[in-house]
Amino acid sequence: MGAFRTLVVAGVLVVAVGSVAGPAAAGPAIGGPSPKAKVDVIGGRLAVTAANGVNDDIVLTSVGDGAVLVDATGLLDVRRGCTPDAIDPSRATCTGVRIVDLDLRDGDDYAESRVVDLTVQIAAGAGNDIVVGGPSHDRITGGRGSDLIKTYGDGFDLVDCGSDGQDVAQTDAGDKTMQCELVAHLPV
Repeated sequence: MGAFRTLVVAGVLVVAVGSVAGPAAAGPAIGGPSPKAKVDVIGGRLAVTAANGVNDDIVLTSVGDGAVLVDATGLLDVRRGCTPDAIDPSRATCTGVRIVDLDLRDGDDYAESRVVDLTVQIAAGAGNDIVVGGPSHDRITGGRGSDLIKTYGDGFDLVDCGSDGQDVAQTDAGDKTMQCELVAHLPV
């Protein structure tokens, strides 16, 4: 049986979102190719696309002017505008980035944005996902399943939890939420 992922909401309430088996349990058959998340920069847009059939953990971090470090649980398919880490094949640094699009696809995923001064758009996809937005402007869309979505920072964030599941959003008071079963606002 898989472990439960939890996140503290408003410093008090602990919310469990689905049972997850982890990337190894959701991976390919022995001897098959490993699914990879794809990273690609085209015209200043960093597209991060999670692997299908995997419970992805992806963290995006600002590491300089227009540079974003992508850190994933599995291997990365590194394309234009990105350089793979010399030691860790699950990490890559992408440059020339003005906007970030993260597509988690299916699976019970975790995504966190530590990206400063860039707009980040995250599509959670199907599954029971945990998504943590960054300090800048975020647009986060839940998918099928019960999602936990947290936003913070000075940027205006837009959260659309999706029309099914039992979704929880933890946001700043000025952020906009839609279709969330429970919304908790962070103190200012």
